[in-house]
Amino acid sequence: SRKLAARQELTELMRRLEGNRFGLVGFAEDAFVFCPLTRDSGAATLFLEQLQENSFPRQGTNLSKALQAAASLFPGKSTLGARIIVLLSDGEDRHTKPVEVAKQLAGNGIIVYTVALGSPQGAPIPLEDGSNLKDSKGETVITKADEKTLTEIALTTNVIINPIS
Repeated sequence: SRKLAARQELTELMRRLEGNRFGLVGFAEDAFVFCPLTRDSGAATLFLEQLQENSFPRQGTNLSKALQAAASLFPGKSTLGARIIVLLSDGEDRHTKPVEVAKQLAGNGIIVYTVALGSPQGAPIPLEDGSNLKDSKGETVITKADEKTLTEIALTTNVIINPIS
């Protein structure tokens, strides 16, 4: 599932960057800080394992709220190293302006790396019980990875993109 893939990627990233501070923001239509900045990657991993689909009262994708919540973890302007957000998402967000938020973050010295989850062709969102995510009408939700938006967010914050071949 996408959630399992995201967990594996984040766990590996935290392992590789041991000694750095990590925070965790989960989001759907709303964004919530699940773990404040900490150097304890074990604690951050525990919070990550507790993150569930039912952790969010409303379905949807609001990248702007996610970016703003992540940025709120950073204290003011910092001269103590890079302030980086890693955004894992399908990138589908038709209601907010995440690139505008990314411009604000860039102005505050925050860099956003993006990781596209899902397929550009579109696919259902699998759940842990083997079923697929349904909307309020009972219809299967089909999501498409919006690589264009995710790339724009990253480039706006001065990320250099090197495609993997």
